[in-house]
Amino acid sequence: MSTRYAIYYAPDESSELAQLSSDWFSDSDYWKFTARAASYCFHGTLKAPFSLNNKTHAELVDALRDFAVDQKSFEIPPLKVLTIGKFIALVPDQPCVELDTLAANCVREFDNFRAPLTEEDYQKRPNSSLTLQEVALRKKWGYPYVMELFKFHLTLTNDIENDVKRAELFELLTDRFSAANKITRCSNICMFGQSDRDSQFVNLERVYFGDS
Repeated sequence: MSTRYAIYYAPDESSELAQLSSDWFSDSDYWKFTARAASYCFHGTLKAPFSLNNKTHAELVDALRDFAVDQKSFEIPPLKVLTIGKFIALVPDQPCVELDTLAANCVREFDNFRAPLTEEDYQKRPNSSLTLQEVALRKKWGYPYVMELFKFHLTLTNDIENDVKRAELFELLTDRFSAANKITRCSNICMFGQSDRDSQFVNLERVYFGDS
């Protein structure tokens, strides 16, 4: 199987937020609640994972670098812990137009690199599980939660079926990530890759915006 790529926001490795997430995902006491989330790395999705069509890795890297040069840095509002469905994530505590715009531009800019969805993709998330709007967005962009349905988040857990355990982890994470309640500057984006669907995503390229 060919490599899958994704365009993510990921905090700089030296940042406090990156250290907090590293400590959390490496905590063996909670591994059964974080293993799947950790395999995607700590990130905010801008362009969801995709396989390349007839383009090359080098062409994607070049396009990413060219795209980044034209971007301007901005501030992400303070992050708060929030339960989204059955999982827990960090989300901005107020809307961020710059972040929404960056994500929409990434979806558009890199869609010509995306191969069509496979039968495996549809089996993992059948259209019957989606709303009509989600189906339409998925058909156009390969992923349902984009554009008007985009909600930036940095995932902290797997889906947790047990309501009591989810509530316990919410309280724990609110405390552990209390330092995330500060403004974070977005001055770069990353290209992550996954060699096959059972492998860990890894950061292949970090590109800085033109004003950084």
